[in-house]
Amino acid sequence: MKRFPKKGRQKSASGDLLFISIPKPGGGYSRRYLGKFDDQASHAEYDRLKTNWEESDGLLDPGVSVRSGILTNYELADRFIGWAKGYYRKNGHKTKEPENLLHSLTLVLKHFGGESAGQFSVRELRFIQEQLDKSGRLCRRTVNRRIHHIRRMYRWGAANELIPASVIASLSLLPPLKLGRCRSVDHPPVQAVPLDIVEATLPHLNTVVADMVRLQLLTGCRPEEVRIMRLCDIRQTQPELWHYYPSHDKTEHLRTPGEKKIVPLGPGAIAIIKARTDGRQDAPEEFIFRPADAYAEHLRSRRRKRKTPVQPSQRARHEEVVKKPRRRFREYFTAQTYRDAVKRAALRAKVHCWHPYQLRHTAATETEKRLGWRAAQTLLGHKSPDTTRIYIDQNRELADEIAGKIG
Repeated sequence: MKRFPKKGRQKSASGDLLFISIPKPGGGYSRRYLGKFDDQASHAEYDRLKTNWEESDGLLDPGVSVRSGILTNYELADRFIGWAKGYYRKNGHKTKEPENLLHSLTLVLKHFGGESAGQFSVRELRFIQEQLDKSGRLCRRTVNRRIHHIRRMYRWGAANELIPASVIASLSLLPPLKLGRCRSVDHPPVQAVPLDIVEATLPHLNTVVADMVRLQLLTGCRPEEVRIMRLCDIRQTQPELWHYYPSHDKTEHLRTPGEKKIVPLGPGAIAIIKARTDGRQDAPEEFIFRPADAYAEHLRSRRRKRKTPVQPSQRARHEEVVKKPRRRFREYFTAQTYRDAVKRAALRAKVHCWHPYQLRHTAATETEKRLGWRAAQTLLGHKSPDTTRIYIDQNRELADEIAGKIG
């Protein structure tokens, strides 16, 4: 540091805090809290650190708490999130987990940020749980997940000998919210979308998105695995059987090194991919389902619906826009754009709104009816049959038949 950092003031529900911002070796700054701003001991600690810094030619270890013997919740969260940003990565890219963790810690930092992390107990955690429960904005499972995130931070702190192990032992005493015994509601579980609703929606979808829907029904794969599909990830093992190896998937971190997920592609799926990649074999790294193709089809559809004659100059401009669209598109559909396209089509079809992940449940349910639950488990790529049963809707037709015979 060229000069010792100035005093900073952080507003807090338990009283304003005094902090300094220390540069990190890799860039950015890390806040170190010295205590209450109105406390003379905090300012004395600041003066002591500044004197030590001047006597040691500007050396101040950013990894050591500047207030001896006290690690605040702010400081613990700062170190924990810094660790999470380096740990939760896939294929060299950061995930959303650090952001989710920081979001869960908001109330802890708001109400107890300046207090000692080593004295955080089940009483404070229960207060956070009650605040989340009575907010009315979160479902019961989300509240329980956020409490779990908070415990994870203190468990990490105890494992790294930053706080006493007794802290996590105390926090483990708080039970999760139970169904029917809290204010938070439960969202209904994801269910399979009926095939007749899917068929009614398809005519109102762009053909690019419609092919994505059909491919999901045929393979039972996740929406993400369809969105990121490329020719270079497909192995043509047989004329009527291809293997698709997604570049990344949801559960890749649970597999052994070298193990990859395989999505078998039958004749129906192969026909869809061939139609989509006709003339694009020289660009195998391009995504098969592209928003730019959907937009070009949208322009052609509007041109076909035009009632007045098209002038040659207008036709030339239209062809230029189709080849080089003025809008910038992503290389592949995002989860939001794919979901929104299906939702708009369902509204136009005047059917119950559904989302793409339900197609995985539909494929599992239909496969279980025709070939049994073990075939559904193989289709979805699950190692445990208990996971597959979550995706298979209860066979109401069989239940009604049984009731009619024995009831």
